[in-house]
Amino acid sequence: MIRAVRLGMLGAAALLVAAASPAPPPVVPVQQAPAGAVGDAPAAVPEIVESVQTCARVTLPGARIDFRHLRENGWRIGNRSFQLLKDSKLGPDAGELIYVFGRGNSVLATRVSPTQARCRIVARVTGKEQIAAVRTALIGGKIALPFDQAPGYVAFKASMRERLPDSDFSNVLLSGQHVFMLSLQEKPDFLAVWVDVWALSSSAGGAS
Repeated sequence: MIRAVRLGMLGAAALLVAAASPAPPPVVPVQQAPAGAVGDAPAAVPEIVESVQTCARVTLPGARIDFRHLRENGWRIGNRSFQLLKDSKLGPDAGELIYVFGRGNSVLATRVSPTQARCRIVARVTGKEQIAAVRTALIGGKIALPFDQAPGYVAFKASMRERLPDSDFSNVLLSGQHVFMLSLQEKPDFLAVWVDVWALSSSAGGAS
């Protein structure tokens, strides 16, 4: 079972953009994570990058997650829960289905709401410089482009700049119809890279 401390931290940060299509009922994976220490040891940069690619592969437009791909590629479920959306215009019972998976030294969490599917990779690292190494690997591997260099995404970029006019978007990357947001989470006994991935709606101006 993935440790509770990981599960608590996974729900701490909200993403900035919502998609528009309703979510179909998700397919619940049946495999259970074996006892172990998934996410306890630091992950190498190639493993983090591969896990981020998985997030992009399974996070689909229309508020969908390809759970079958996760199951068939060795990701084991460790936790599932439901969280109500506060102040939701979708009604008092609207919420997010949260699934947490583990493989190797990476934790992968998906959140599926009626309007959007999101995926997050959490991986422990040994130094703060590794967030830059992950970013460089994603760009160098042609998985994503820097925020200011990616063509298109007009509506999304305008929305981000309006909401965060003084922000540095160097850790926001774009690729196809996906957004990648990198952050470093630091606590006295926990240093980790987080990478959030979500799919843009076609109206957000994604690159063709």
